[in-house]
Amino acid sequence: MKKIIPLLIIILFLSCKNKTPEPLRVGMLLWPPNEFFHLAENLGYYKDMNIQLIDYQTPSELLRAYETGLLDALIGTDHIFLKMNDNNLKDRILMVIDYSSGGDILLAKPEITSMKGLKGKRLGAEASPLGIFLMFRFLELYGLSPNEITHVPVDIANQPQAYDNGLFDAVITYEPFATKIKKQGAVELCNSKEIPFEISDVLISTPMIISKKREQFEVLCKGFFEVLEVYRKDPEKYKPEFTARQNISSEEFIKALNGVTILNLNDNKRSIKNPKASYFKTLSKVNKKMVDYKLIETNHNVTKLIDTSIIKNIDVKN
Repeated sequence: MKKIIPLLIIILFLSCKNKTPEPLRVGMLLWPPNEFFHLAENLGYYKDMNIQLIDYQTPSELLRAYETGLLDALIGTDHIFLKMNDNNLKDRILMVIDYSSGGDILLAKPEITSMKGLKGKRLGAEASPLGIFLMFRFLELYGLSPNEITHVPVDIANQPQAYDNGLFDAVITYEPFATKIKKQGAVELCNSKEIPFEISDVLISTPMIISKKREQFEVLCKGFFEVLEVYRKDPEKYKPEFTARQNISSEEFIKALNGVTILNLNDNKRSIKNPKASYFKTLSKVNKKMVDYKLIETNHNVTKLIDTSIIKNIDVKN
């Protein structure tokens, strides 16, 4: 009997140790930087951690899945985050994935040669927090009012077909869909380089889920950062994996990546290390703009919006 008890303890210990954790379900859109999460999954960085990466075609589908409990976390822009938490702060930002630095684009029919030429025209844009923000922001940059254009709501995945069908004269879009619309003859009038740091993609979840699935979040983020470094050392090796999912050529994918600034671990630690760091200032600016545009009501204390605990606990091999 004395020998059986220690044996039972060992069996129980091993069964607990090898138990697969509950899934960490992470939703995201087709957007070039998100491919590094999928590459980390394919290379085995998330092995045995039950991290599930789920793609969605549109922001509305992604938000619906998150808000109905089908997801534990999502990757979206800070505009989505601020809209989700207007008047009721329930989520936190864990990680900044990238800044758009040319990847969000306003394209127009070739006969429209300037932003001023949009006056009286139909402008396609997603009816999402980002789509509406970009519409207001680009128009503001060039001295135009939203009242001077007709907004045509079009989900991102439907934009190439909508352009081909003549449903709008210009459209606010991003990769990989921008490349498809350019191939149909559209020309670029402006892009997110003109509003630096105002569009960022972030990892979002709730405090309760962060606490419950902390180890999985650390593995998720660490895998992204390590794969990013692996890719930067030998980008040619991994091009085929990216281009197959994005359905664009390797040259087009590299061009799309040139339209974003992807943040590594050190960038993240610098950006969110304390309330005086750069991302806090950026988020505060975007928050104020969204209030000015009447897209949200709340001027948040941005120090309460970011959970730095996951990033601070990660180290990455070089």
